[in-house]
Amino acid sequence: MRHLESEDLRKGRQKQTIKDYESITIIGRGAFGEVHVCREIKTGKIVAIKKIKKDLLVKKNQIIHVRNEQLFMSKVKSPWIVELRASFQEDDFLYLVMEFLPGGDFMNLLIEKDKLTEEEAKFYIAELILAVESIHKLECIHRDIKPDNILIDKNGHIKLSDFGLAKVSDKLYEQNAVKDENFNPKKLTHKKLYSCVGTAYYVAPEVLIKKGYGKEIDWWSVGVIFFEMLVGYAPFCAQETQEVCFKIINHDKYLQVPPEIVLSKEALDLMNRLISDPSKRLGKNGADEIKAHPFFKGIDWENIRTTMKPPFIPEIKNDYDTKYFETFDQIEPFYPPPKKVPRRKDIEYLGFTYNEDNEESKERVYKNVEQIIENLRGHGDEDGLFFTSHDSVDVSFSAYNVTLTNLYQTRNSESSIIRAEKNNYVSLTTTKFINIEGHNTNFIEQVDKSEVRITDIELDNFKSDTSKELIYHH
Repeated sequence: MRHLESEDLRKGRQKQTIKDYESITIIGRGAFGEVHVCREIKTGKIVAIKKIKKDLLVKKNQIIHVRNEQLFMSKVKSPWIVELRASFQEDDFLYLVMEFLPGGDFMNLLIEKDKLTEEEAKFYIAELILAVESIHKLECIHRDIKPDNILIDKNGHIKLSDFGLAKVSDKLYEQNAVKDENFNPKKLTHKKLYSCVGTAYYVAPEVLIKKGYGKEIDWWSVGVIFFEMLVGYAPFCAQETQEVCFKIINHDKYLQVPPEIVLSKEALDLMNRLISDPSKRLGKNGADEIKAHPFFKGIDWENIRTTMKPPFIPEIKNDYDTKYFETFDQIEPFYPPPKKVPRRKDIEYLGFTYNEDNEESKERVYKNVEQIIENLRGHGDEDGLFFTSHDSVDVSFSAYNVTLTNLYQTRNSESSIIRAEKNNYVSLTTTKFINIEGHNTNFIEQVDKSEVRITDIELDNFKSDTSKELIYHH
């Protein structure tokens, strides 16, 4: 365990750069950058890297969107969400390193198939419902659900991507504030939802009329995609975006299934109840009421990823096969040209750096921290110092330390925790402090009002003795 945590600490100090990867091909190009399929040089792992131009984000006032996406993906672990492996920044670019899903996006499948059978549509719409539900359970809203943002993994199952327009729960910002001392969530959190977001064909009417909206807008988008699966095109089509929006607002007049398309009454009912006014929309009371619809008879909601075979399974030659993606020619070098004087990190992107491996090591340290708190609870001394309950202790990480705050309280005055380097002396004004660094715990005890002695201890069998030093016995 000690070796493992020492290795984790070294990893955490290593700076990640784009030169850790080599580009294989480009599978996406947009207004703010490109998406590359890449190989990590050290491990050989295949990933997708979104390379985003910082200056364009500032000019177009889009910083909050990329921060939302990075924050959401770094905090949420779900089989229905594209996995974020790492994120980092360099002088001119931001990078999101994600898992590569070789099956392409769902729009490509719809173009290839034209229309789906009801049985095929049932499978995909059921998985989409579970994916959306996983987001809503976190008090988040995707706000841009469309076929382009639904990706297919190597086994044929779907995952949601592109969370730039998502409404991210304040709870996720609060979690980030605990672990990231440089990031101020108050600057980015937006409280009420009135902004017009999403792609026109899939956007809900209440978004367009700007009267406020909630999670039910995602269920509208699911309904529109369901229509497109069975009919072959979106329900509110027009040459101009303005006309599309007009039809959506007046959906009760324009939602029509062509007479040549024969659908079951269950499919029609589900479609009409999803593409409806928000007060009547199926899903407004949660995903369970959609799952209970008769159309989904036979769906094993709990085990769909393991017991149900997808209608389409990608045929790929290797783990970097891009046959199901449109590819693009390279316009500019993948590696930015070196600069004589490196630029300081932009304040807008403080806290952007993330590494999945480091997060796993943090979880191991958390478990050790919990054991320490459990061992210390209830101990005290004649000065009135005692350990607080487990729930009151805050834990935060920096690149080099894990710091516990609110671990101690006194009967007469408050005390605090500071970060102290091992084997150094620091000046204190309070009684006792503690710091966790990697696999060691440094217990800090006041010697006098200007000097602190740091005693190295381990992580188990911890107790207080009569000399007022906390001693670890192993």
